[in-house]
Amino acid sequence: MDHFPLPKGKAHLRVPNLTTEVYTQGDGGFGGYPGRMNWTWGDIEGQNSFGQRSKEDVQAFFQNWLFFGCAIEVLAVGHVKAEQADFLDNTGKYVSTRRLPHLIRKWKKVDRLGGKGSSTHIRRAMKTAGILKRVSDFVDRYCIPYPGRNVRGQGRSQSPVSDLTWTSIIALGHTLTQAMLTYYGIVRTGNHWGASPLLKRRLLANGWCPMDVERSMSDMGIDGHYYLARLNPPEDHISHSNCSKNECAARNVDKDTYEQKHVSKPGDCSGPIMVDLGIVVKIIETPGYVPVFRWDPNKKRLSVAWSQMIGRGVANPPYVTISHVWSDGIGNLKENSLLECQLNRIQRLVNDVARSPAVKHAPQHFWLDTLSVPVGDDMRPFRRKAIQNMANIYKASAATLVLSSSLSTISTTDDERDWALALYLANWNKRLWTCQEGMLAHVIMLQFADQAVSNDIFVNANV
Repeated sequence: MDHFPLPKGKAHLRVPNLTTEVYTQGDGGFGGYPGRMNWTWGDIEGQNSFGQRSKEDVQAFFQNWLFFGCAIEVLAVGHVKAEQADFLDNTGKYVSTRRLPHLIRKWKKVDRLGGKGSSTHIRRAMKTAGILKRVSDFVDRYCIPYPGRNVRGQGRSQSPVSDLTWTSIIALGHTLTQAMLTYYGIVRTGNHWGASPLLKRRLLANGWCPMDVERSMSDMGIDGHYYLARLNPPEDHISHSNCSKNECAARNVDKDTYEQKHVSKPGDCSGPIMVDLGIVVKIIETPGYVPVFRWDPNKKRLSVAWSQMIGRGVANPPYVTISHVWSDGIGNLKENSLLECQLNRIQRLVNDVARSPAVKHAPQHFWLDTLSVPVGDDMRPFRRKAIQNMANIYKASAATLVLSSSLSTISTTDDERDWALALYLANWNKRLWTCQEGMLAHVIMLQFADQAVSNDIFVNANV
């Protein structure tokens, strides 16, 4: 699996070479290998303890057939000669796929005979698909309950190889299938290989949320699972021990215990800063206007301004909307106030966003629901009116700045895959109202550890 990318500083899993002899091609091709090795279909099915063979012999046979044989035979269809040694490290003791990308590029270069749509092209595509389908059937059988497609059967049978070996087989099959779909121009199907139970267990053992793990098993291929399994969870400040595959309890807000989170050292924050709620209410009652804020860290003054919403991305004065989830500690269920350290941070980030080439009008003010949507039973009519106006508020903002704890752990100098995974895993990306905010925004700025960047980077990023 060492052809897959890894997070910086992480090492690949080492898969032992369990074979005792070299895979040989012969009569019947890939499907004829069991017969050439005197295995019956009943033996392959596991009957009579795989034909009363030892565990070592069983492991050697299946790894030789489903891993080495699959790689050699698929490449052979494309007229690329490969040997078992091409998929071993220098010692011969461990499986290695470092040369696989090179061999696949060679496959693309060599296999152009006849052009797309020719009989030769179709025949090779069908033969390649047949080999990969046979291997994937074994994966589906033994790697339930996380198959790549719906499979008939009752649970997992006695597995002939370890989950580590299955993981390497899935990784190989996924990569060869992607190459097949690309080179043969197959567009009516996807790359639906199963997920690895081993990688799932590792993700859960590392403290990942079961809901995120479950979602990634369905949304990603094994290359994504492999990368995630070598990462630490982005939210190391919360525990997912009470979460399930259907719900993340850790990110839910407990109204009785919820508190804002400090972002400064102890003693550097004077505490919560209240808004002038009287002015906020007057602005909310005035059609076409929205209350926006500016924080002066030197004078420790939170000023409220009347911003007229003129059109999409245009308001006077211009402002930045702050999009966040309350589990990150910027909300307030009791009053319209925000910790001084949070105000220092938000104003600094807004000032930085104002200098971005992606943002027009150099906004210095910001809108934040914690300050702008009145709290309290006596404020319900104004709260309702503020919420009803939120679509217009986001449309008129010069930009929407996304604050997420998972994004704040990643720098824009990190690998592009880390950017994409951080956004995919961000709690901000899983809440209905924040998705709506993102759709309404004129410009979306994602706040990473070092700077805010436009979400357009994901359109052009090679992830």
